[in-house]
Amino acid sequence: MVENLACVYVTFFLIFLLSIVIAQGTTENVNIHLYCFTDIQCFDPCEIRGFATGICMEFECWCR
Repeated sequence: MVENLACVYVTFFLIFLLSIVIAQGTTENVNIHLYCFTDIQCFDPCEIRGFATGICMEFECWCR
């Protein structure tokens, strides 16, 4: 019984992690004001920091 319960918890945890990864993949090309979650921070005047690439438009960061 305990082993089955542990398997259920592990399965739900893996589904939760997978849903986070999918959600992050679908947020690309969405403007997030001043901060993007793909290793980019854009500040006016469009300073790009981090490892990814991005385009600043009207002081907002577009992640890609």
